Amino acid sequence: MHRSGTSVASRAINLLGVPFGGGRIIPTTAANPRGHWESWELQDVNNDLLAAFGGSWAGPPILHEGWEADERAIRLKGAAISAWTLVHSAEPWVWKDPRTCLTLPFWRRAVSLEGPAVVIYRQPDEVAASLARRDGFSVSVSLALWERYNRDALMAVRGLPVLVTSYDQLTSDPAGWVAEVRTFLGDQGILKDASMTAADAAAEIQVDLHRDSGQHWVELSNSQVRLLEALGEARGDHARFSPPAIGAPSPWLGPLLVEHGRAYDREIALKAELGRARSQLGHVINMTRVKVLAYRAYKHVANGKAPVGDRGDPTMSDRP
Repeated sequence: MHRSGTSVASRAINLLGVPFGGGRIIPTTAANPRGHWESWELQDVNNDLLAAFGGSWAGPPILHEGWEADERAIRLKGAAISAWTLVHSAEPWVWKDPRTCLTLPFWRRAVSLEGPAVVIYRQPDEVAASLARRDGFSVSVSLALWERYNRDALMAVRGLPVLVTSYDQLTSDPAGWVAEVRTFLGDQGILKDASMTAADAAAEIQVDLHRDSGQHWVELSNSQVRLLEALGEARGDHARFSPPAIGAPSPWLGPLLVEHGRAYDREIALKAELGRARSQLGHVINMTRVKVLAYRAYKHVANGKAPVGDRGDPTMSDRP
């Protein structure tokens, strides 16, 4: 899930000796100044996949069981294989993209993805507060996203070697968290040539950890309460993960996220249109300014005076 410590977690695994792969890495942003550590090419496929079903990361589409075999998904298989081959041409690798909580069934089918997975979750109130700061999302929408992403993640990793951990664990004991991850990946044969100790990796990511200093009271639905309990029950490593019983999703989950996705898309489109309008306005203002300066220069020359600059000063060529 977004805003759940996935960037720090993936960087820690990378520091232990697991490469991110080839291709382009998503550039840093104000929200993640130390890096997102996400593949641009693979994220593009994930975005196209969600869009093919009428959604986005902010408004996940309703995906019914077996959706990965749908024609809309099959049409993207070639692009997915090409991107995967470019980014992860050799093992081992670490791949981080919160969207994969939603799209992992597709990737398991498209590239026979069966590697070990690290699932990290964060308290829903902290995720809601973080999404509010970064994206301006309401509490209800943020909690719905938290529920959808974490529900899908638990179902998607069924049968895989999985380590379920929490952002609380990572922030309270970074060295212990990295050591646990290192042991898990070592047991899976991923860290045969690890060059950095868990303590050193933890020291490297220490600056990236943000402990939430406030209490954010939120009201969870019964389904969200059960999901949070299930995530806690699933903590630890699993040789072959079997999802815990989490019951039915909140009844309004799908419709709320679909509607929010539409509103989010409209907002993005309006911001883009506003940006183009501002650019065009700036161009018009600059052209008008050039014409005014040209006219002033013409008038001065016509009157036998020296040309003047924007502020009425003689031009540099006319100064002694």
